[in-house]
Amino acid sequence: MEKKNIIISLSILFTVIFIISISSTMITDAKEKSSPKTYKYYTSIYIEKGDTLWSIAEQYAYEGISTTDYISELKKINNLKDETIYAGCYLLISYYSHTYLK
Repeated sequence: MEKKNIIISLSILFTVIFIISISSTMITDAKEKSSPKTYKYYTSIYIEKGDTLWSIAEQYAYEGISTTDYISELKKINNLKDETIYAGCYLLISYYSHTYLK
């Protein structure tokens, strides 16, 4: 009798684990389908008179990153020691798109 109870308990346990794993897979699949894939790209922009890293960051920073963090990224990818930029030069910026560009 005790052996039968152990087998039933293990069967129930495995069934619950199976249901939980299927449910979490379905939730993950639903999230992936509901949010489109994003791709990170780089381009250069022409710096106009009056442009600052702050104004550029406000224009080009993508969702999920603060303006301050985006400025830090701009400084890093452009090898800038401070926030000084000059009109007439080009600045490398990053941006995200849901479109895959070849």
